[in-house]
Amino acid sequence: MTPADLRAVLLKGELGAYLHPDIALKAEDGSKAVGQAAVMEALAARPRLFEGFILDSDGARATASGYNADGLAVKIGFDAGLVYRLVLKRPDPAVRRIRMTIAYDGTEFFGFQRQADLRSVQSVLEEQLTRINDAPTVLNGASRTDTGVHAAGQVVHFDTSRTIPPDRWKVILNHSLPPDMHIVDAAYAHPLFHSRFDVFEKEYRYTIDQGEFDPLRRRYAWYAEPFDVDILEREMKSILGTHDFTSFCTGEQEIPIRTLREARVERDGTRITLIFVGEGFLHHMIRILASTLVRIAQGRMQDDIASLIAAKSRVKTKEIAPAAGLCLMRVEY
Repeated sequence: MTPADLRAVLLKGELGAYLHPDIALKAEDGSKAVGQAAVMEALAARPRLFEGFILDSDGARATASGYNADGLAVKIGFDAGLVYRLVLKRPDPAVRRIRMTIAYDGTEFFGFQRQADLRSVQSVLEEQLTRINDAPTVLNGASRTDTGVHAAGQVVHFDTSRTIPPDRWKVILNHSLPPDMHIVDAAYAHPLFHSRFDVFEKEYRYTIDQGEFDPLRRRYAWYAEPFDVDILEREMKSILGTHDFTSFCTGEQEIPIRTLREARVERDGTRITLIFVGEGFLHHMIRILASTLVRIAQGRMQDDIASLIAAKSRVKTKEIAPAAGLCLMRVEY
């Protein structure tokens, strides 16, 4: 469903025909309704909910958000062209949500997520935000990158009661942040925007270098033994589409099924870049895939990617490629 389709549906009052079977609604008072019948009942109790509704995030692919005539913030989430999530909120006029794109060299960070007594991207940024806001400030991020993994386009958000405009947030933070982190841009966001839960797709790139080891680039590539790039490129095609990636993740995953919209290889001399674009990724998924692809292309493994996916087992996919080669390039909403 496109924003234009959504406008037409709302104007005609036909939203009920586009509700996902597992739809959920979170009301402005915190109450929840789950399932089509319960949500239809909740909507019937709010006959003016979409009166004067104006889309604030026109063109969104995973969500659309806006305000109704009464100033109520509304977020609509989509799945397979159907509405699967409705969130309502009465905005606090004294609080604004800021969305930022950040970049960081992950070498000296113990991942994105806050960890006790360890340096993380989240904790370093939260420390500065709390200082500027003069109040405890929680930062949320699109991706929980692991220790040593880099980012060129991580997206985060936080709330503030300060009247500092977004462009000043960028300047102030960049003045105080360490040199291995940088704010790329900042902007106001809808009060219901969520950097993690509203993601449409992410792009990761894994860099492998078959050339002579370069100590100046060692933090940003995996210097692997020679392999046949043509074989690796052929095997990458098996990753495209929707699959159960149990064979390529660590830990217990409640839902190991993921969809990759793009999986391709770029060559630049001795540098080989694996590009992965998808709605989401499992823990260590890309690094296990990278390691497995290289092993197949080196002739060290006789199985192909398709058979390993079908196996749904990590018996043959225990190796994980180094974190240094992985970078989160962009996040789309």
